[in-house]
Amino acid sequence: MKKTIAILGFGTTGRACYQALKDSYKIYIYDEKADISEDLRLTQDRYKEVDYAIKSPGIHPDQEVIRQLEALKIPIYSDLEVFQKLLDKKVYTIAVTGTNGKTTTSMAIHHILSEAGKRVFLAGNIGRGVFDLMGLLQDGDYLVLECSSFQLKYIQDFHPNIAILTNISQDHLDWHHTVEDYQASKKKITKNQNPGDLCLVNRDDPVSYQTPSLARRECVSIRQEADAYIKDGQMIIHGQVLGPTSNFQLVGDHNMSNLAFALLAAEEVGVSLGDAFNYGASFKPVDHRLQFVAKLDGVDYYNDSKGTNPDSTDVALASFPGNISLIAGGYDKGSSFLPLLKKYKGKISHLIVMGQTKDRWIREAQEVGLESIHPVASMEEAVKKAKDLTKKGVVLLSPACASWGAYQNYEQRGRDFMDQVKKLEED
Repeated sequence: MKKTIAILGFGTTGRACYQALKDSYKIYIYDEKADISEDLRLTQDRYKEVDYAIKSPGIHPDQEVIRQLEALKIPIYSDLEVFQKLLDKKVYTIAVTGTNGKTTTSMAIHHILSEAGKRVFLAGNIGRGVFDLMGLLQDGDYLVLECSSFQLKYIQDFHPNIAILTNISQDHLDWHHTVEDYQASKKKITKNQNPGDLCLVNRDDPVSYQTPSLARRECVSIRQEADAYIKDGQMIIHGQVLGPTSNFQLVGDHNMSNLAFALLAAEEVGVSLGDAFNYGASFKPVDHRLQFVAKLDGVDYYNDSKGTNPDSTDVALASFPGNISLIAGGYDKGSSFLPLLKKYKGKISHLIVMGQTKDRWIREAQEVGLESIHPVASMEEAVKKAKDLTKKGVVLLSPACASWGAYQNYEQRGRDFMDQVKKLEED
């Protein structure tokens, strides 16, 4: 008799799950927004038929369907968990999480391993559902997974050969409610590792550094000696000076840390450090993460739409010397911007704010004494205002907020910014 699986959420993750499992399992689908046929819809009278549920990251844990399934003691897993249980291939898994840097690190690992001639796939929170790979993976392949806290909260036996924690700070309190729950979810990435595995942590970040793991541990730092660290502009790994960080196409100390994680992971799977460093030098910046857009009248425009929390925007602001016109605001995840504004008051020449958090930005910017504050109603208005205000330095879109509500995702928001800048170029 076929097992019955409930798929909770029918976006990228849910659709990938459905396509991979529909022929082998009885499937019910829950999604209040999607158009689902009656025979597939998960209704309350069908809950007791369900053996387990696969929860998409977008389904909030407070939703009534989650509460009712939990009350019936029906197991709820993320797609990462179920995928690994059902995969019948021997695949080497590299899992990456962190409040910031996980996308860049995941893509850098994928790039380096690809350049080294390995069969490597990239999936997870990065935009491709892991179940899309079910029919593609072969024995001996490498799988790089970007893992969100939403996914890791719902794992039980998920086991990566390499677990990477880039950093852990405060984020998604609207979803996790407490910092402790958010941090615990991130740290679950190491939960099932054993002494034959590798755990890579950030020596400069006390929360990720203290993550327990039975695996062998190695550390990355941009401030002090570690297994991989930066000194006098040189990348040093296991005591070997590989070359200047100026060889890389990425900018900022945070990206040197991300690349160091990637080089350590590559070394672990047999790529020489020299080759890994050279391959890393050809890795290009991730779209929407400190992405250079244009220079107009001597002013540089940067798209950092992936800056979806204050810590990520902190990293972006730290990458420039000053004279920054910051475009910020968006969906309210409950974060305060006050520490960020206090820290960079001297660098932010103009603050242009939009979205649900607009009033909070204005209130907290006034509290720190920032004088040039400009609320706007759209990205078009924000970019035009930035052009009018900025005579030198940088116009930086780094919202410190999610894009939900105004945009489908941060990519759409970033594209809108770039489109508006292009219009300025054409005028």
